[in-house]
Amino acid sequence: MIYDWSTVLNRQATTIALVQGRALGGGFEAALAADFLIAEEHSEFGFPEILFGLFPCTGGMSLLARRIGVYQAERMMTNARIYSAAELKALGVVDEICAQGQGAVTVEKLIAAHATHRIARLMLQRGRHRLTRLNYEELRTVVDEWVETAMTLGEDDLRVMDMLIRMQQASIAC
Repeated sequence: MIYDWSTVLNRQATTIALVQGRALGGGFEAALAADFLIAEEHSEFGFPEILFGLFPCTGGMSLLARRIGVYQAERMMTNARIYSAAELKALGVVDEICAQGQGAVTVEKLIAAHATHRIARLMLQRGRHRLTRLNYEELRTVVDEWVETAMTLGEDDLRVMDMLIRMQQASIAC
């Protein structure tokens, strides 16, 4: 039997992701795994993997499709766009936007509001998870396919990946 930690956790707790800047690739996937996604207004999101011949490997398609449907998720993963928090709020990906620097306060307010009628809110959350269950075998298959694809990347793809890494490092240094 496969232990489904997400089902057990979501029967007893509500997870919250707070994005206070850029959430690209795996960072975006991690945020999507939460029950609620809060973003500060300046935050940006995207899947740049297509630029260097890859695709999100840790459940990006499954997690995003739970929120906006599989075809819209695929479009987002293939266009390499960087999306604003406001754009993703309009699409239903981001649950709440707050002013820059107000993320922690917004999370505290969500926790307080969630405490009101906690059991009823958890029951609704359970229902959402039943209707949009993550498939463990699908997630394993995606990782296997990602590894297979990564092992075939050519020199051009590796150069693009290296350039993106250097750009990211430069933006962190500023």
